[in-house]
This record gives sequence, C-alpha cells and structure tokens, in this order.
Amino acid sequence: MSLTVAICDDEEEWVIRMEHYLKKFRENHKEWEIKWDSFYSAEELLNYYEQNGNEVDILITDIEMKGLNGVDLANKIRSMDKNIVIFFLTSHTEYAIQCFRPEPMNFWVKPVSYNSFSEDLCRAIQRIDKAIRYISIIEERHTIRLNVDNIIYIEKEERKTLIHMINGVHITNKLLSQIEHELPAELFVRIYQSYIVNLAFVKVLKEKHIILKHTGQSLNVGRTYAENLKRRFIEYKERVAFGDEYL
Repeated sequence: MSLTVAICDDEEEWVIRMEHYLKKFRENHKEWEIKWDSFYSAEELLNYYEQNGNEVDILITDIEMKGLNGVDLANKIRSMDKNIVIFFLTSHTEYAIQCFRPEPMNFWVKPVSYNSFSEDLCRAIQRIDKAIRYISIIEERHTIRLNVDNIIYIEKEERKTLIHMINGVHITNKLLSQIEHELPAELFVRIYQSYIVNLAFVKVLKEKHIILKHTGQSLNVGRTYAENLKRRFIEYKERVAFGDEYL
C-alpha cells in the first residue's frame, strides 16, 4: 500500500522530528510504502494542493503557525478532500475544541512520543485501506494499484489503455472493458467507445462533448452514450448535494 503524508509546521525542529518518526515507522513497517513532503506554512501546502490535487493521504499539521493557522488549513483541505486523515500538533491544549470541525483522527500535544505516533499512524493506515478504492493494472511488468478517486478519465488508444490521473498517465494492456467492470458504477460512465470518465471531474456537460476539471480538456460524447451520460451526471450531482456521493 502506497501512502503520502504531508507535514506542515513552521518550526523546523518539529518538521525534522516528524520526518524522523516517519523514517523509523517505514523501517518497522516495510509492507507499507510511505513517502512524505514537508511544508513550513499553510500557504505553501495549499499551493501544493492547487497544483497537484488530492494526493495527500495523511496531514500532520501544527496549529499555531504564522499566517493561516493549522485549524483553518485543515478546514480548507477537508473541504477539498473528505477522505484525508488529519493529525494536529500543538503545545496548547486549549485549542482542542476548535479542532473538532475538520474531524481530526487525533490531537497530539508536544512533545508526542514515537509510540503514540506509531499507534495512531497504524490506525490511520487501516482506516485509509478500508476507505480507498483501487483497481490493479500491470504496467511495465509491475502490478500497481491505482486509487480510483484520482482517475480523471480512461481511454483506449490502439492496443493500449491510458489511465489519466491527477498526477500523470498510466499505460497498460488491460482491456478498457475489463477496467470498466472493476470501477464503481456510481462514479464512472462510458461516454464514447474509447472513453470512460470520472463524473467527479466533469466540469461542463454539453450535448456532444464534456469539459474536464483541472485540465480543461474537451472529450467527445458518442450519440449512443449521450442520454445515459446526462442521466448519470444528474444522479451524481444529486448524491453529492445530499452528501451521499459514494452510495
């Protein structure tokens, strides 16, 4: 299982300590592939989110930072990514009540021990493993798992299938029809003989084409798929509006 952690703290001492804890945790849990990025302000991390999308699985953030504080940062990120696991770091327990809104997994009072860190990180990973949906493909002779929520669209190109994701493109020999059966039906819909699209990334729906979020790309909609796409898109928007996106 591959996970990305973001550390956000304007105190270098605590960034270094969290990095040290993560290195130790990775050595003790080789079954999980863990990588991380460190940020020294909330603004820096938000800029990263704007450029890279929802690539972070776990956020570890200090509360008291110059500029935007950790609670406001967590609220902003939670509005963009409902699945992210959040841990707060602080030297002052009086912030605890403010931290409930972004639904953190835990509230660490400095100095947090490695044992507490490790136990909580294990719980976080178990939660993520249950929540995230994957498809498996073979790419360059290696089996990899892809988080379906990060797939923008999938296309057939000659004998290859291209999976366009937030953070790049994966190429596989797996048939488009095989992948289609593995995808959650409430989220993905075929719009053309050679295209399957994630409804969460549809920005504009026209009669003969769609425009995608993030890329601004336009994809053709086949005549035989248009009515089903329209119906499925409306159903998706209704689920999102009522908070039942994944039902």
